[in-house]
Amino acid sequence: MIPCSRIAQLVRDTSCDVRILRDDQVADARNILDLLMLKAEVGTSLIVESEGEGAESILAQIVKLFDDDFEVVSEN
Repeated sequence: MIPCSRIAQLVRDTSCDVRILRDDQVADARNILDLLMLKAEVGTSLIVESEGEGAESILAQIVKLFDDDFEVVSEN
């Protein structure tokens, strides 16, 4: 559930639309329940789409979350 909550938290304040797709399922990335319904286990192939102002930036941030295995990096 932590990855889902991190994604939802990241996109909640953005003005662009962000969707995550798995096969024929589409999840609104702001909605943690939608994300959980994807049932995406480690290794699952997903497609992330974003549209609107700031779409490229939010997409890069989501990719970074996945690349960093959703670890929180301290900024101390």
